[in-house]
Amino acid sequence: MIGLSGLITPSLDEMVHIAHEMKRRNFSIPLLIGGATTSRMHTAVKIAENYHHGVLHVLDAHVA
Repeated sequence: MIGLSGLITPSLDEMVHIAHEMKRRNFSIPLLIGGATTSRMHTAVKIAENYHHGVLHVLDAHVA
């Protein structure tokens, strides 16, 4: 499992890029998305479409 946390808006674009790279490199492990700038909607629409091995938005990644 890999967890990404974003505190500022530019982090969102980087998360999309990382998900795309994980797909390109044939990763097959879950990706947790969290942080102040993230949302369920952004995770579902922008990130999950780039990676199909489990992308979850979490409020607090260290608890999830």
